[in-house]
Amino acid sequence: MDYDIRVIPHNAQRYDTVGDYYQKRDDLKVLRISSFHGVEDLTEMQAEDYEFLIMIHELIEQHLAKKSGISDEEIDKFDMQFEDDRKKGLHNPDEEPGNDPECPIYYQHKMATQYEKMLAVDLGVDWYYYDRIVQSMTQEVQENGPDSKANDGEDSETEQVHA
Repeated sequence: MDYDIRVIPHNAQRYDTVGDYYQKRDDLKVLRISSFHGVEDLTEMQAEDYEFLIMIHELIEQHLAKKSGISDEEIDKFDMQFEDDRKKGLHNPDEEPGNDPECPIYYQHKMATQYEKMLAVDLGVDWYYYDRIVQSMTQEVQENGPDSKANDGEDSETEQVHA
C-alpha cells in the first residue's frame, strides 16, 4: 500500500474536516491534512506539530477501520451525512462525527484520539488549546462557508508518480 499524504489549505478538504482519508486506487491511500500555517497565534513549529498530530490520528484511525472491515465508503457516507445534518441544526458546531456513538468508526476514532493525546504530551502540545484551534478552523468554515472546494490537493504530478 502506498500513501499520498499532503498538507493542504483547509478550504480544499472534501468537506469541513482537518483530516481526511480515502482510497484512490487499490494500492493508494490518500490522506489530506489541513494546514495550520498562518493560523493566528501559532508558531511554525506549533503548526507542524498540529499537522503531525492530525496525520497520526488519521493514519491510526484508517488502519484500525480497515482491520475492522469498515470501508472508506461507509465512513464517508456517515461523515457527509453528519455534516449535512449539522447544516440543518441537528448537530452542534463543536461536535465531531467520530465522537457520535452511531459512527461506524466510533471505537477506531476514540483509539486514534488516545494515541494523538499521548503524542501531544510528548510534543509539549497543550491539548485544550490545540482542540480549540481545530474547532475554530471547522467552525469558521461552517459560519462563513468555504472559499473554494475545487481542489482536493491533488495534482497531475501525483497521478504520474503513482500511475
